[in-house]
Amino acid sequence: MAASIKSKVVVAPSRSGKTTILYLYYDAMFDRYPKTEVFAIADKREMIHQKIPVANYAFCDGETFKGDGLKMLNKVYSIYQDRAKLPESERDVIAQTHPVRLALIDWLATWSTVRKKEPVVADKVNSQLIGLITKGASCGVCVDIDTHSATVEALGIDASTRESLDFVAIAYCQPNDKGDLDRISDGLGLLPKVVSKALIVPDKSDRTRLGSEFTRLRDALLKGEFNSSIIFTTTGGNRIGITPQFERKSLGDLSLETEEVEVEEEPIEVEEEEEKEQDISFYLVDAARTIKQYLALRERQQATFKLIRSQKAIALLWRKSPTALARLAIDFLISQEIIERIEENDPVLGIKVDVPEDRRVYRLIAG
Repeated sequence: MAASIKSKVVVAPSRSGKTTILYLYYDAMFDRYPKTEVFAIADKREMIHQKIPVANYAFCDGETFKGDGLKMLNKVYSIYQDRAKLPESERDVIAQTHPVRLALIDWLATWSTVRKKEPVVADKVNSQLIGLITKGASCGVCVDIDTHSATVEALGIDASTRESLDFVAIAYCQPNDKGDLDRISDGLGLLPKVVSKALIVPDKSDRTRLGSEFTRLRDALLKGEFNSSIIFTTTGGNRIGITPQFERKSLGDLSLETEEVEVEEEPIEVEEEEEKEQDISFYLVDAARTIKQYLALRERQQATFKLIRSQKAIALLWRKSPTALARLAIDFLISQEIIERIEENDPVLGIKVDVPEDRRVYRLIAG
């Protein structure tokens, strides 16, 4: 997500790990581009990331957007307008070195209020958002829309803005009051609605494929074969996969009330994280589990090294070198006789031949 210059729409129900996804997305942005600036318009006093200053938040009370919300939007739009006036070469540099993101949290609820109670303001808001979505990427100024609804058309998104957006959707299920997994929760219902929309996935064959992949993952989730969320993304192509496990405590305290205390301790926390990142073995077990689950869900339970190392779950575990982590985890899985490498033979000589690492194929061992 962080590598894409497009604006984004994140569709996810409550308690599905959406806050975690947003946190990790912005964490990757700050890591990749240290000068990143994130502004947020939200309906709740809740932090998204500790590196976003309180001054960069605008909170709407559900009654009016004309005030802090509109001021924040105007501020970000002004940054875009100033950058748009620069020569193209300067715009390219600043877009790469100093990206700006405007996070619209639970935006559908806020946007519905604006359209109903402040129609004049709504026209201006819609115009500016469309401008940022369709033209802002060239200046490094983009919008990240968070919504609980699959009805993205209600956000003002249409065919003219679709190509300028990346979509992410999350599906999950949780134990009900009896301790059983809830099979009809909204958590599982949103994602298939998203991938079935021609506006989001234009190609019919892609929609069919994604629907089948989701069904397989959903069934595996309900059987308890893994315990995380299912995620769909259009970034880099239409794909469905499994999010890795993240302990919420590792994300830090996201409440605004404790931010002043957190600021003093932040250098210590960052240092501790860097120390952990230096030891790749710290992530070995999680990476091995991720690869095993990935292979188990593939039709022939096999994949090339290129496909394995390209899994976002691997990159999120150890950003320093996902390839090295995938290589180490594969060696571990082979040593435990969980997976095996499929050797290639020369069709003429009938002897084993070595192939480039990315083309090597690994298969889950039955049983």
